[in-house]
Order: sequence, then structure tokens, then C-alpha cells
Amino acid sequence: MSTELIETQNTQVMPPPPVDDGLTSVVGLKPNRIKIVQPMTFDAQGAKLGQMLDVDSGQAYDSMGLVVLKINKSRVYFPPGSQPAPGAEPLCRSFDAVKPADNVKAKQSLSCLTCPRAVWYGGKPSDCREKIELTVANTVDDSPYFMSISGKSISPVRKQLGEVLKKIYIAAKQGVTITMRNFILTFSTKKDGQNYVYQVTKISDPISNEQAEPYIDLFNQMNAQKQVAQLVEAEQQVDEHVSEIIEGEIVTEV
Repeated sequence: MSTELIETQNTQVMPPPPVDDGLTSVVGLKPNRIKIVQPMTFDAQGAKLGQMLDVDSGQAYDSMGLVVLKINKSRVYFPPGSQPAPGAEPLCRSFDAVKPADNVKAKQSLSCLTCPRAVWYGGKPSDCREKIELTVANTVDDSPYFMSISGKSISPVRKQLGEVLKKIYIAAKQGVTITMRNFILTFSTKKDGQNYVYQVTKISDPISNEQAEPYIDLFNQMNAQKQVAQLVEAEQQVDEHVSEIIEGEIVTEV
């Protein structure tokens, strides 16, 4: 079933649960995972090609109005030409795209910035695959989602995030303090070759801090449980990367 999330600045939302009720000490706030349905997606749950699928609920969307809460970069390296199976462990990986993790099988370099595996050659992407992980909130019920941006999706999404940064700088020069949580980005997909990639088709004007308060609260709540969630997020990143390689979602970026 296809549903379009409509951007709104007047959505009524429930307040976050009290921080002292003990709930978050038992279970953390875990975002649902969004991914694009590709031709080689194993379980599309009835979604159409190119739709954005909530893997946890099975809901599919043609477009989504999202507020970016958090951005993280990572890298994963498998031997060139290998076909990793689900659950495969990469030779090297980084959870911040700055340096390899301590527990990798074989560090390829002390720094991702100087690693030969992370270098492009003649327009060919590096063997060590870069990813941008976005933690976002939709504008319908403010619930959090996790999106993995990779391959050909990186360039157009990064460009639009750069436009958001420009707007933040311009506002700062005018004496107004805003963050990326003051912007609603409309995400959809487009076909590129045999696969589909993410695109940002619209960036809203800055919403007020009062309107952004639910997203700021959600960001703070998720940061409060960051230490607990870090290990889980790190393992999810690797699983995501293996899945994308198998399903053909990671394709050459041009």
C-alpha cells in the first residue's frame, strides 16, 4: 500500500514520556528502518519498485516529509569481487569514516582519510564503501526512522544537505540561531539505471523553534540513550551494508 506523507507545520503530537519513569532504562527508543525497494530486494512486503519501505511495519511510501535529527558517516570494506552472505563480517570497517574500528579483522590503514582502499581511481568508486546514516523524524507523527544513504544516492542527498547548511549560515549572519531540525526535507526516489536512488525534492523554509520543539526533544531523548545504542547501531550499519551489497543497492556513483 502506498501512502504519501504530507508536510505539515501544525501536526498535533504527543509529548515525550517523562525521563524519570524508568521506561528508557529498560528499553531504548529504536527508530524503524527505511530502505528503497530495489529489483533484488528479498522481501518487499508488497511494496512497489522504487518505493520507500518501512521494513519494520511494512508500510510503503512514495514520498516522505522528514526532519533530519542526526547524521553519521561510516565505511565498510569487503575484498573486491567478493559476494558476502547475510551476516558476513567485513575485513575492515569504520563507524565514523575517520578511523577503523578497534575490533576489525584487518585494518587497512590507521586513518580512513589516507587509506588506499578509500580512494577513487578514474571515476571508479573506492573498494571501501562510504555510507551516510540519517536518523530522521517524519512530519506526520514525529516518529523516528533510520535511513542509509549509499552509492549514487550520496551525491544528490549530500548536495541538498549542503543547501540546508547554507540556510543555517545565512540565518546566523542575521542573528537567528537554527539547526537542521528547523527544516523539513521531502524525500522521494528516482530510477537510475536498473536501481533507484534517494532524492530530496524540496527543502522547506525554516520552521520556528516552537514548531521544531518536538524534533529537538526527540533528538535530545535519543542522544540521552546514545551510549546504550552505539553498539547496536554499529552492528546494524554492518548488516545494512551487507544487505545493500547483496540486493544491488550499492552501485557505482558518478
